[in-house]
Amino acid sequence: MNTQQAACHKILVSLQNIVDAYAALAKLLTK
Repeated sequence: MNTQQAACHKILVSLQNIVDAYAALAKLLTK
């Protein structure tokens, strides 16, 4: 995996973490 692919992978993982956090927050707010 070259550095560009590694950077893309890191960005995707970060986005996934943000989405997961947002979904968890939405669950709490919509109870």
